[in-house]
Amino acid sequence: MKILFLDIDGVLNNHNSGTMYLSGSDEHYGIDENNLQQLYRILRNTNCQIVWSTNWRNHPDDWTWGNEKHEYHSPFPKLRTMLAPFTHKDSCAPHSDGSDKALDIAYWIQNHKTELENGCIAILDDMSNQRLDTYGTCFRKTDPNFGLTEQLADEIIRFFNDH
Repeated sequence: MKILFLDIDGVLNNHNSGTMYLSGSDEHYGIDENNLQQLYRILRNTNCQIVWSTNWRNHPDDWTWGNEKHEYHSPFPKLRTMLAPFTHKDSCAPHSDGSDKALDIAYWIQNHKTELENGCIAILDDMSNQRLDTYGTCFRKTDPNFGLTEQLADEIIRFFNDH
């Protein structure tokens, strides 16, 4: 089994495309289409399964935020539905308190160690301040200005296919 622990902000959206903090319409709902296509490429070429490590996993589906001009709706429910065929049945890492994703991922791994016995994990996140670098080569840090690039997708594909 191959598991991809997946963050959203700075991975599937980015600052340069203006998708990082925007959502609302169908064509601009807080996910960068190019980043999403790179994720699909990883999924098709590795048969890995997604486990959500994003902090968005803890928001209710009707979560909104905004300012005086706009109200934005969370793109996570739509994204979760789109990616359901590629998602592990236990789809979310446990949530400690949101400040330690490494611990959240460790809890998930501990609860699935039998399934992972001959498998491997990879972690995609734009944050390195949550001890994710303790996972060594399993952790790939994205640049939040670009998110999941073709080069990074190639690295993840090679990593999964080599293990």
